[in-house]
Amino acid sequence: MRRFLNHRGFGLIEIMITLGIMGLITLGSAQLFKHVIKIQNRNSTKAAIAEVENQLRTTILNDTAWANSVNHAQNSASMGCLRETHPTGCAHNFTSAFNLFDGRNNQVYPGLTANAGYTMQGQRCNAYRGDPANPGSGNDNCPFHYQLSWTASCPPGVTPCKNPMITVSGLLLINPEDQSRTAFQFDPQNYSFDLLRGANNTRYEPLEVGHYSTSGTTGGACATGNSWARRIINHENYDLANNVTVNSANNSFQLQPGTYDCTIVAQSFDVNGWRMRLRNLTSGSINFAGSSYTPDGGTSSAMGKVRFSITAASRFVLEQQCERNGSTASFDMGRPHYYYSNGNSFTSISCIRSS
Repeated sequence: MRRFLNHRGFGLIEIMITLGIMGLITLGSAQLFKHVIKIQNRNSTKAAIAEVENQLRTTILNDTAWANSVNHAQNSASMGCLRETHPTGCAHNFTSAFNLFDGRNNQVYPGLTANAGYTMQGQRCNAYRGDPANPGSGNDNCPFHYQLSWTASCPPGVTPCKNPMITVSGLLLINPEDQSRTAFQFDPQNYSFDLLRGANNTRYEPLEVGHYSTSGTTGGACATGNSWARRIINHENYDLANNVTVNSANNSFQLQPGTYDCTIVAQSFDVNGWRMRLRNLTSGSINFAGSSYTPDGGTSSAMGKVRFSITAASRFVLEQQCERNGSTASFDMGRPHYYYSNGNSFTSISCIRSS
């Protein structure tokens, strides 16, 4: 029988078999490549969500970030009972969602926003929707959502309480529109967490204002009898967290809401009996009062420490009252400020905002 050969000597049947084998190899390679890509995407998504979980955990356990979250205006209703200014504290088992902020007061995750979530790449999005109990109701472009909440735990028999123990929970929910995306054995429980932390929301934000001038300049008017006169406040020495604003035109300074521990030092000259006080102009309250005695031709200082809390931005003045007017209004023996040639500190109010 005559064989059908091409010019290279291959039979048609051999060619067909070869093409068939090549087709099978190509199809198998395509399927293998598709499977490899699927595994890579799966691992990439897992790594992205693991990074998100780690960011949330780290931020929650950072004391500065926790303090910023507790004291942020967006969390007034959800975390207000944790603040030192709250009159009673938190009820036992009180729980609430909250917005999480980092140590620089930047928002990390808006836990109070129902549609907040993450993409498959771990990027923030605000298009999460639906409930995992309703397949097909989600969004492939924003399939992940963290339910972020905290719960207060008071000592036995005590409720409400100040400084409760706190459990912070992060429950990961997954709800893509294409439910086949959950078929890669992605268990959200592996990326959920419960963290135990104290209610410690301490800040450490120092500031200092006062009266700084050259030696021999006026130290400001005093008042006798039952009157009070304002000390000069003309300088902000430092304020890293923007908690204070000085108004030298009326010798006052404004503090942001919070708890402050302040040390006040002021001097008097040749006025005999002398008193000073820190007054809150916004509320009208007296936060501190001190006294000293300056003999003829002498200089003395009064120093005091005070702790107070304010729930709204408040303006303060330091006032003084003298038994008599001095022979001069100058403070020739003012305390040096850094270098004597650079001037003296006649008044200093140094505070640390702790919440």
